Amino acid sequence: MQNVQALGANWVFFAPSWTYNRASPLEFGLAPEQDQFWLDSAIMISQARAANLNVGLFPIPHFTTTAADPSTSSGPRFWAGGPRDEAWWQNWFEHYRAFAVNYADLAAQTGSQALILGGDWLDPALPDGTLADGSPSGVPADAEARWSAIISEVRQHFGGKVWWALPYTPGGLQTPLNFFQSTDGIYLLWNAPLATQAGASKEDMANQAGQLLDNEVSPLPSILNKPLIIALAYPSASGMTTGCPSDGRGGCLDWSALNQPNNPDSVSLDLQSQSDLYEAMLNAINTRAWVGGVVSRGYYPPAMLQDKSASVHGKLAADLLWYWFPRLTGVVK
Repeated sequence: MQNVQALGANWVFFAPSWTYNRASPLEFGLAPEQDQFWLDSAIMISQARAANLNVGLFPIPHFTTTAADPSTSSGPRFWAGGPRDEAWWQNWFEHYRAFAVNYADLAAQTGSQALILGGDWLDPALPDGTLADGSPSGVPADAEARWSAIISEVRQHFGGKVWWALPYTPGGLQTPLNFFQSTDGIYLLWNAPLATQAGASKEDMANQAGQLLDNEVSPLPSILNKPLIIALAYPSASGMTTGCPSDGRGGCLDWSALNQPNNPDSVSLDLQSQSDLYEAMLNAINTRAWVGGVVSRGYYPPAMLQDKSASVHGKLAADLLWYWFPRLTGVVK
C-alpha cells in the first residue's frame, strides 16, 4: 500500500475471487487453495483505507477447467462444458447473484467506494450472448431483466458506486446494453494493440491510441452520460505492442496468461515495450477530459519482479505512473 501511495495513486482496486470447479453440475464458490478469504480481503482493504486510498472491488472468477490452457483465463472451456439449458442458466444466474451480493456486502462493511461487476469472461451470459467460436450461447431471452435485477439487489446491499467492466477490442465495441443505465459508470478493460508491426515509434503508438479513443470510445460516455475509467493491462513481454504475445503454436496468449506464476517460454521479457505502451496511453488520455480515470491492472503486491507479467511494480512503467498520477489527479499542476 505504501508503494501504491508513493506512486501518487488515489484509488486501489482489489480482485477477490470465487472458483468455477466444474460446469456440469455447476460448482461455483470459494476455493481455499486459490481464493482469498473474507477476512484477508477485509484486512487489505483496511490497509488501503488507512493509506487514504479509495477502494474498489472487482470480483472475478477462477476457472479450474482452463488450467491446462494458458492461452486464456476467460473460461471458454467452462462455457462449452455446460449444457446451457433452461435449468442450467437458472442455476448460473443464481450463483452469480450470490457472488455479486457477497462482495457487495464486503464492500459495504469495509467502507469501499466502488464495486465493479462484469468482465471479459461474461460475454456468453449477456443478452444475445455468444461462445468463443461465435455460436449462440443459449442465454435466456430475459437475460437483460435478470442482470438488471442483480444490479438492483446489489444496490440494496451496497450504497457506493457500481460500475460495469466492459472489455474493449478495437472495432468490436458493441452498442451499450440497456442495463448499463442502471450502473454508475464503465470500467473499460483495455489491452488494445497500438501498432500493426514491431518497431513502431512512441509517437505512432500515441497517435494510434488517440484515434482509438476518439473514433471508438469517446461516444460511450456521452451516450450513457456516465464516467468512463480506462483500466490498462500491458505485460512487459514481447509482442504486446501488436497485441500478440506468441503462444509458440502460431496463436496469441491472453495478457493474463503472463501473470505470476506463469512464465511461458514463447515470449521474452520486454520492459521497454510496456513502458512505451503506457507512455502512449497516458499521453493520449491526458488530453481527453472525457476520460474519468486510468487504472494499472495486474499489479503484483508481494514483490518487485522483473518478469513478463502486467504488474508495473518495480518496472520502468511505474516511473511513468509516478510522474503522471499526481498530474492526472491535480495534486501537481
